Amino acid sequence: ADCVVASVDYRLAPEHPFPAALDDVVAAYRWVHLIADELGIDPAAIGVAGDSAGATISACVCHETRRLGLPTPTVQGLIYPLVDIRMRFDSYETFAEGFSLTRRTMDWFRDQYLPHLTDELRTDPRVSPLCGDLAGLPPAVIATAGFDPLRDDGRAYADALRAAGVDVTYRCYDDFLHGFYGMMVLPDAAAACVEIDRALGRVLWEAHRAARDARDWR
Repeated sequence: ADCVVASVDYRLAPEHPFPAALDDVVAAYRWVHLIADELGIDPAAIGVAGDSAGATISACVCHETRRLGLPTPTVQGLIYPLVDIRMRFDSYETFAEGFSLTRRTMDWFRDQYLPHLTDELRTDPRVSPLCGDLAGLPPAVIATAGFDPLRDDGRAYADALRAAGVDVTYRCYDDFLHGFYGMMVLPDAAAACVEIDRALGRVLWEAHRAARDARDWR
């Protein structure tokens, strides 16, 4: 992506259930904005990205920063995110077993992160970003894996964002399992990671150039 990366070591469940992880990432995002000059980065080109749980939190950060009146991210990079905690999509049943990540494991993860899950919380954009107001959210780069219980989450979010007028780059890597973004020793997975990262980098660099040109014009 040709950019500075700040990796956030957010607190984990079950010791630290929701909203600890989201609070930590929002705090880190706010901190990066505050000291952008010290870090040598352009505050007009700060995005969020992650895979799996990190993708879900990244999507939630876009909603939460807007709710808190903070600058919203320039781009959201979402690699096989979960976007609806109700987990109702067909891919949860199609790939319930036999493809590394299972439906049973996903249920366990949800129970650890949300031990007191209420009906109201199920549709809260802090855990189910698909259920929030999507209009005006940042451009998105979304990638999914073809053999993954979360496959349909990413596709549904891409479709919903586009319907809300958000610019979306979406691709399903049909031959991959959940977790391919960390499988850099496999040539095909490495190539997919490069493709995803370059797509993120393009959005960031376009925002940087636009901000620079605006400053020069003034």
